[in-house]
Amino acid sequence: MRQYIDEFFNELNEINDNFLTTQNKNNMEKKTKWTLVECNRYDGIHYNLCKDGFPMKTFMNYEAAEEEFNKAISFVEKDVVLKEITL
Repeated sequence: MRQYIDEFFNELNEINDNFLTTQNKNNMEKKTKWTLVECNRYDGIHYNLCKDGFPMKTFMNYEAAEEEFNKAISFVEKDVVLKEITL
């Protein structure tokens, strides 16, 4: 009987260790991919600043787009929880 109890707790510890390892992987710092895309349209050339493939801003001239791109790639994002309540 003692052997079964020990095996049960060993398995439980292994499941817990796997869960914590998975949680730590999810909390790891995520990398962001920034791209500057030139778009030729019927009304002229536009420049899209994209974050992870999604357009964030559109510019009509290259200089402004490049300046914003350089700001974006050097900026470190962080979220701060200001208030929290659990009911």
